[in-house]
Amino acid sequence: MIRCSSVCIVMFLPALSSCTMNFEPKQTLTSTNDIGSDAGSDSGLEGASDDDSFSFTTDRDEDSETGRGTPDSDQDGDGICDSAGGDPGWINESVPYASGAAASAVLSDGLHYLGGSSNFFGNTIYKKHHVYDSVSRTWESSPAEVPDGDAWGARAHVYQDRMYLIGGYPSGSRMRVYNPQINSWSPSKPPPKAFYWGFASGIIGQGLYIFGGEPHSARDASGYKYDFAAKSWSSVAPIPHNEGRGALSSAVVGDKMFVLNGNKADGTTILQIYDSATDSWSLGPSLSKHLFEAAAAAVLGSSVYFFGGARNHDISDSSSSPAVLSDHVNAYDTVSGTWSTCPPMSRAKMWATSRIYQGKIYVLGGLNAKSGGMKDLGIYTP
Repeated sequence: MIRCSSVCIVMFLPALSSCTMNFEPKQTLTSTNDIGSDAGSDSGLEGASDDDSFSFTTDRDEDSETGRGTPDSDQDGDGICDSAGGDPGWINESVPYASGAAASAVLSDGLHYLGGSSNFFGNTIYKKHHVYDSVSRTWESSPAEVPDGDAWGARAHVYQDRMYLIGGYPSGSRMRVYNPQINSWSPSKPPPKAFYWGFASGIIGQGLYIFGGEPHSARDASGYKYDFAAKSWSSVAPIPHNEGRGALSSAVVGDKMFVLNGNKADGTTILQIYDSATDSWSLGPSLSKHLFEAAAAAVLGSSVYFFGGARNHDISDSSSSPAVLSDHVNAYDTVSGTWSTCPPMSRAKMWATSRIYQGKIYVLGGLNAKSGGMKDLGIYTP
């Protein structure tokens, strides 16, 4: 067996801790400058009181009493994972407030964390906006809060050092642009339809693509592209196989977007691939183990990594089977078309957001086993 170079999240890392792969390393594809994925005043938008009525449990691997496999590590520094146990390298800090389905972005002035909700139901939706100081390892509150209440499940993407914040509950109909040079927001042309949460999105070339998602209890398959030069939206091929699915996870490699579809009653998880050059979709191999949705996603070289998530989770029916949360990290190599398993996170979670910042992996926030927001900040040091 040939094993991958020990890297596990976003692009341009030297060598992270391990993932065992069943393929020969091949040519690396080019990724966009938009790396990672998603999701002040304390008031937020108030709804019903927070509660734990939606139950979650934690996934446990059949082969491990702790629910975690033993990761390989690069013992000899040759860039190949060796078959020996090793510390995954995670250290734990915290984000400034407990939140799930928040957004994050890396701009010229640092790592930004904003929005999200106090729990799965969006009872308190935050407009908060913080920037991380990697020297003091502290967060600074930004006065430039999210300028509206659409911050539960909104997605952030970076183009030419501007953060584009798209969609988000409750209205889902806005796109806002943050300029770090003047620390302020401005409105941009809204998408043609509302995108609430769980949609796939990413920047390919000079376009921002967005697909699917969940407008309230229904799932949607629409696809649109925002052209940064023309400042206009146009329709693209809708995402297929989206019936009864939601809480999509997505990342871009080269001119393709890779979308992991979960949240279906039969428990299946499929990988769908959008080719922007041909405006068409194809199916990749299914993730055969640990079938999760609402995972964070990020890109390293030619591989897409998915972090945590949940299964048996039906957003349209709170009385359905309890969701099972995961701490697993699964990687899909876009060249060989194979899946592998990487070192797990420190805690199981869904609706986290992940970024690479100053050569380290940041996995921020998420929802925990009681459906509440988390203050977790997991940082992986190569």
